[in-house]
Amino acid sequence: WFAGMDQVGNLGVLLNLVTPVQQAYGALSVFFLAYAAGVQGRKGIAGLKPLSFWFTGMFAAGAIVYWLLILPFKQQVFQVLYHGRYMDIAYLLPLAGLGCVLWSAVLGQNVVLRAMEAPSLVFWSQVGSCILCLVVGLPLTRYWSVSGALWGLVISNLGAFIICALLLRARVRNSAVVSA
Repeated sequence: WFAGMDQVGNLGVLLNLVTPVQQAYGALSVFFLAYAAGVQGRKGIAGLKPLSFWFTGMFAAGAIVYWLLILPFKQQVFQVLYHGRYMDIAYLLPLAGLGCVLWSAVLGQNVVLRAMEAPSLVFWSQVGSCILCLVVGLPLTRYWSVSGALWGLVISNLGAFIICALLLRARVRNSAVVSA
């Protein structure tokens, strides 16, 4: 049904370059969560609204900087990491980068949702993202192989971003109504 194991390997090669951002942000998010929890303790949930913009922008900007450093040298990166193999998929690296930037923006929102003591909202945003990935990503992968899989990830991460933003907005709004 799908293109085969060589295409799975190609996708893995592209996603290997996403991993450093995910690992770094995974480690840093613990510190940002502690900071956000302190803000929530002092200012309440409404105090986290500006922080959500700050975290989302900061995480996305960090990923953009990473990709701006990688993309101009993609040929050299593939040469060093893969000894010149996989050069035929290097053109897909910007698409992997776009998915990574969107994932990073979602992480910024997730940190704030966790600080609001709303892990269930994080869960539901990820469920929505997963459903999008299955409904949209699988057909894209079926017809366009690796590039379709990457587009599926981009759409899934964009969906998670929108869902998180809506849930975050609702949570802030509900906290304002309860406290009023």
